Amino acid sequence: MLISFSMFEDNKKIEELLHQIFKKILVLNPSKDAFSYWIAITTTILEFDQKMEKLWKQEKQAALESMKAAKIMKMTHE
Repeated sequence: MLISFSMFEDNKKIEELLHQIFKKILVLNPSKDAFSYWIAITTTILEFDQKMEKLWKQEKQAALESMKAAKIMKMTHE
């Protein structure tokens, strides 16, 4: 998603986003639960720029299609 974002934004904006992500991580409580970390990171990314929501939806759709294709391949090659 960050690579896609970098295709239409300059490096300074990408650096700002990365800085915000790392700042968010620094204030999180240590935990073995990765879920809270990913929620914080995802929220930071989505709130950074409106374009990120569209990219997020595209990435999510691509992941769903990939999983569907993998299931079909598994069923046909068993």
